Amino acid sequence: MKLLIACMALLLACRKSDGPDRWPDVEKLATPTVTAADGALLTAALERVTDDDVPEMALEGAIAWHKAGGGLPWRGGRAMDDRRIFRALKVGEALIERRPDNADATATALYLGQRLRAEGPFLIDVMIGFSLAAKAQQKLAGKPEYAAFAPTEAEARRAIPADATGFLQMMKETKADDPAVAGTIRKAYVEMLVDAPADRAGYEARIAHMVAKAEKSDVLRLVISPRLPTLTKEMFDGIDSYRAWAR
Repeated sequence: MKLLIACMALLLACRKSDGPDRWPDVEKLATPTVTAADGALLTAALERVTDDDVPEMALEGAIAWHKAGGGLPWRGGRAMDDRRIFRALKVGEALIERRPDNADATATALYLGQRLRAEGPFLIDVMIGFSLAAKAQQKLAGKPEYAAFAPTEAEARRAIPADATGFLQMMKETKADDPAVAGTIRKAYVEMLVDAPADRAGYEARIAHMVAKAEKSDVLRLVISPRLPTLTKEMFDGIDSYRAWAR
């Protein structure tokens, strides 16, 4: 009898438990897909950019960064008011628009987009990386050598996990995190992302379902963007269009 009671107590305890902490699995999904590299040359290039101008020296600096195999200087995160990500967009677009016949400029723009997708700490980094790939397709004729910078499904699938981990880290650093709120956010992203379907249709359906569910929560609807299903599809479509372009 004592053994039966002990077993029942253990079963009830297991039912009450939320199970193992799966948040580390989300962090793993957010892991950059490229190794870290020095970002000093890109930092110097972006410091030359203003709200109204992208000088030629900024473009030359970005090209030098690419040739050196540099990485993002904000790989580990950045402040909410950090303008470097938007300056990076301006530099990438300027390289494509102002130097369409310059192979180094094109390669730099595509490399910048790749780095943003592969190691950017937020969803916006990844989306800007995809937008630079799309910009190149709009303005330039595709070439087989551009395939080296092709967007990948791994990059698309790290976008939302990166945003989740980056947001919670930002909350922690600004001391705006509430344990209950942070726990709610972590739980929602775990449900959304961990063990998500491997096929695109299933993945998109999972994202759409969780976004709809988040809309019913006062906390989650402020954190989880209702545009995630649309953005996810755009990324997957961008992978296919780039492959067709760079062949």
